[in-house]
Amino acid sequence: MLKRILATLLALLLLAGTAAVGAEEENPYRADSYDFTLRFRLNADAFSLHDREYMQGYADLLEALEFRGNYSQSMQGKYVDMHFDVVPVTNPEAAVSFRIFGRPKNWLNVSSSLLGDAGVCFQPPQIMAFVVRAWETFQIPLFPIAFAIPTLTEEPYSALREIWAAEVRDREDRSSISPETLQTIADNWREQLENDRVMTDWIAAASRPLGDGEYVARELRSLPDLLLNSADGQTVTLENPEGGRRYIRHDGTVLFERQEKGNVFESALTLPPSSTDYTPGFTYRSETTEEGSSLSVHFAWDRTSGNEMLPETILRLNAETAQVPASLPADAHFTGAVSTEGTLLPNFSFLLDGVTTAEGSVHVALTLPDRPEMGEVFSCEGSIIQVPRDGELWYEIGDIITDFDLFALNDHTLNTLRGIMVPALAEELPDFIYELPASGCRSILDALEKYGLLQIVAMN
Repeated sequence: MLKRILATLLALLLLAGTAAVGAEEENPYRADSYDFTLRFRLNADAFSLHDREYMQGYADLLEALEFRGNYSQSMQGKYVDMHFDVVPVTNPEAAVSFRIFGRPKNWLNVSSSLLGDAGVCFQPPQIMAFVVRAWETFQIPLFPIAFAIPTLTEEPYSALREIWAAEVRDREDRSSISPETLQTIADNWREQLENDRVMTDWIAAASRPLGDGEYVARELRSLPDLLLNSADGQTVTLENPEGGRRYIRHDGTVLFERQEKGNVFESALTLPPSSTDYTPGFTYRSETTEEGSSLSVHFAWDRTSGNEMLPETILRLNAETAQVPASLPADAHFTGAVSTEGTLLPNFSFLLDGVTTAEGSVHVALTLPDRPEMGEVFSCEGSIIQVPRDGELWYEIGDIITDFDLFALNDHTLNTLRGIMVPALAEELPDFIYELPASGCRSILDALEKYGLLQIVAMN
């Protein structure tokens, strides 16, 4: 359940980040900047009896903390800078501080009062390899991160897109795609899926939580075959109606189409059953106005073969939002719903309800549609106020890559980092921990012990 909540929160944060960015302006480095003060609450009674005591510790921990800071993002979203303090409500002077800044698609830098004067940088695409290693070494199930990464960075699939563009969009003849061209694309995709490290790490992370998840990895690697099977060895016709594009199979089936009319954008993928075990399909619709935006996404990756030994679906995802404010602060009431089914992600269903005001207050809550008596399962409330920011927001790569590369630490650099961290922790943590509830500390220690991390954290 906790992973489901975190995944939903990530989607909400990404949605909020998207809503905060207006139309592209002449200066792409001009930044929108927001001061925020937020509190989070968790209803431990919504969890199973087995997990309730454990989750109550986290609920108590969240109840004891407040998050204050500033978030800035360049107009194109290329650069971000977030400062925030984690503040015990009983003693604000015991707060610990953090900063995350950089280019989300390339490099991010994390610093904290808990790290002394050090900064730890990392490349988001490398998180895939980290997810796999965390499972193989400590059995820590970080796999949901694998599905967030394509949203955070285009790296896992940008190469596939570039291969398609080189063979289709960049040709002089754009009225059709020959079987030979599709074969070239399929061959290049196959090479990428088998040999590109970012892609192979993503596939491994996506399929690993299933135990025997080889069939999911097989389906991900079968995208080239799916492309060829969908075309049925024939030429695919391209149509370019005003504001749109269609890919049409020889029998008249519209394989993919996209259409943009005014402030409404729609796209759909509808593939015929093929020789692969599973066939994906989706519909997407968004509508944007000056006041806000709404969208709906429906994705299904269902079994189309007669092999009943395999699960019926890899993933069905349904997500809808309505009247998400275009910018903050604003008087707005927005809603949403998210549900998943299948083997690729935990099955869950949440309803979202949010209220913001022109004065800057915000309240967002998640509820369970099948258990309305539980009320708010998770909520966030506080204020988000737009503030002026002096200067442009951009960084040279050398500003981001500073002291330590998280995914390149070795014994020497780890010892160096530990030598910086230990004095900082000794100075910062005691007052902070003193203000925390014992139940929250116990839940954290239980998690560290469960995954074999307690000994590592306690190492001198």
